[in-house]
Parts: sequence; structure tokens; C-alpha cells
Amino acid sequence: KRYRSKTDNIKGKLMEIVKETNLDSKNYMEKFLKFRQATLGLYDAQNGYEDLVEKICRKGLADFARILFKKGADPNKFPPNSYSCPIIDAAERGDFALLQVLKKNDADFSVLKFQTNETAFHCVLKSVTTGNEETYLKC
Repeated sequence: KRYRSKTDNIKGKLMEIVKETNLDSKNYMEKFLKFRQATLGLYDAQNGYEDLVEKICRKGLADFARILFKKGADPNKFPPNSYSCPIIDAAERGDFALLQVLKKNDADFSVLKFQTNETAFHCVLKSVTTGNEETYLKC
């Protein structure tokens, strides 16, 4: 029988908070503070937090990502069954704030998108269309 460790409980709480949060949520700050409070008990996010990093980055929650990276999560590690990674997801959306967080935490900008072998730079350029140039030009 496997007993749940304190870290498992924290990770579960963090996943639940992220699941309930979007950038346009009215209670974004409340969720962010709850997330930050929950991470206080997190000693080390280096092992087993790839899925949480991936989910946070897919949702564009740069503030949440910053906290996890401070705790040791690796921006270059992602679940083995994933077809993408945080840097590619952020680049495709033109998420300048998240790209900055990833860069400050040594994300590998040379990583290739699985299906197309494109870099983050390619993804940013491909995603520029009329009306969204300003967002992507920051990237």
C-alpha cells in the first residue's frame, strides 16, 4: 500500500487551483494568492511537476509559472507523451509575458515542435495575422 506524501497533496491542490483559473477570471488574484500560499510548503518542484508546468503554461498563467520556477521546476521538462512544450505553446499564442518568464528561467528556445520541427521563433512568425501584429511583435 502506497501512502500519499505531503508533496502529493500539495501537487493535487496546485492542479486543482490551476484547473479553476483562467487569465480572465474575476477571481484571478484570489486564485493566484491561494496558489502562492500552497507552494509555501513545496520544498522542491524539480521532480514530477512537468504536467503542472505544462498546464500553467497552456493557460498562460505567467505569475503561477514564475512561482513554480522559483521553487525549482524545469521550464524545459515536459511530459513524455506531450506533443508540445511550454515555450512552443507560449510562442504559438504570442504570450509575451510567459515568454519573458520562460526566458528568465533558462527555457531552451531551440527546442523543436514535435510535428513540424519548428522552433519557438517559427511559431511566433507563423501566428502573426492582421489584427494581432502588436502582440506578436513584442515576442
